[in-house]
Amino acid sequence: MHSQRPLSPLLIHVYDPLFAHVCVPLPLLLARVQGCFENFREQQLFIEMEYIEGKDLFQVLKSYCDDRLREEVAKNYLYNVLTALNHLRTLGVAHRDVKLANIMATIDGDETGIYCKIGDFGMANTVDSDGLVRGRCGTPGYVAPEILTATAKSGYKNRVDVFSAGVVLYTLLCGYEPFYGETDKEVVAANKAAVVEFHELQWAKISDEAKDLIGLLLEKDPEVRIHPRDAMKHAWFDDANAKKLHKRQVDEALEGGEEAMFKCNIL
Repeated sequence: MHSQRPLSPLLIHVYDPLFAHVCVPLPLLLARVQGCFENFREQQLFIEMEYIEGKDLFQVLKSYCDDRLREEVAKNYLYNVLTALNHLRTLGVAHRDVKLANIMATIDGDETGIYCKIGDFGMANTVDSDGLVRGRCGTPGYVAPEILTATAKSGYKNRVDVFSAGVVLYTLLCGYEPFYGETDKEVVAANKAAVVEFHELQWAKISDEAKDLIGLLLEKDPEVRIHPRDAMKHAWFDDANAKKLHKRQVDEALEGGEEAMFKCNIL
């Protein structure tokens, strides 16, 4: 029988590099921890996650006959992702594994303004006291180049998730990833080079604004790469429907009764 009791100091140390003793507004754009309990005898930690009824974005993409989304649909997902990443960056948290399979689509986005939520924080980490994040991890094809070039001791600034969001947007609009190869080694090499191509056949009908935003998100140099806050203000989102969506997200996801005060010992 599993005993529900406070987490041991050991487990807090091991499982809680992120949010120990933190109480912050948690937007509804992040998959939340509903509860957790420890099997003290077996030294096991069980996490109860929020149930999200729907598919991940990879499954959503594959449900379309041509494996690509219309720009109007992709805008809803990307704006949610950027909003969540902006919040995480404010907290000093790097997710480091933002990809289609880790973004869950909801079924009531048109009513709530919440079209998707970011989950799976297994590779997440916080910014160190020197302002850098450390550790090489992520999914080849999505990971920021500076993570691939980092050494065991060197770090990188908390600007990596925006790059991954650029891969997500690129893939949603054309149906394939920007960095590819026949082998894992080739994928990593292409990912590290971060050369983005918009092939005429697949991208002829995609707006210049979308391509411009992708270029800003997939900027190889993290010092130049766009901030998620600025990406949310990009001209690609500048239409009546997007503006209405943006206001609803801010009102419902980050303020008032929909604000969730997040206080947990693990993530």
